Amino acid sequence: MKRYLHAILLFDVAVPAVFLGLPCLALLWAVLGFQSLVMVKTEERTVYETESLQVKTLSAQLQPMLAKVSLLKALLSNNDIEAKLGSGIATGLQKLSSDEIEQTLHDFQYGPSTIGPNFGEGRRLSLKLSSRWETLNSATADWESRFPNLVLESLSIDPEAGTAVSAPYLQVALSYFVVTEN
Repeated sequence: MKRYLHAILLFDVAVPAVFLGLPCLALLWAVLGFQSLVMVKTEERTVYETESLQVKTLSAQLQPMLAKVSLLKALLSNNDIEAKLGSGIATGLQKLSSDEIEQTLHDFQYGPSTIGPNFGEGRRLSLKLSSRWETLNSATADWESRFPNLVLESLSIDPEAGTAVSAPYLQVALSYFVVTEN
């Protein structure tokens, strides 16, 4: 009986368990792998839809700015930028009387800048003025609004020597980094 029991257990239980169990385990492994793949792809789809919605929102917000792209390219172009800035600054200074503000230096400099690597390529513009504080503020605000590619690099303000207390003029040294398209 023991012999028969051993043969029955081997051929009726063990061999079918191996032949049926291995494919079932492979099928179970494939189903679990497919489920994890479905979860990953679902998450990727959610991220894609979120990013797609963000891109559409940004595109809608930036649509009005597309009309100004050509103006910004012209401002940032390297073509005669010194003349553009020079004429813009001169125009701003002509609006004010020479008693209010006087330009003593206007110089473009080439070479490394302390903030240049953060903004890209460009030049440095050095200006020296003699003016009152209020006049200086209005003139620089006018220049910086007309030329968005001007980045203030340094500012030095000293009282002008020999001025009366009632008429305080300031010696101002401005250094701008001029961002160019390149």
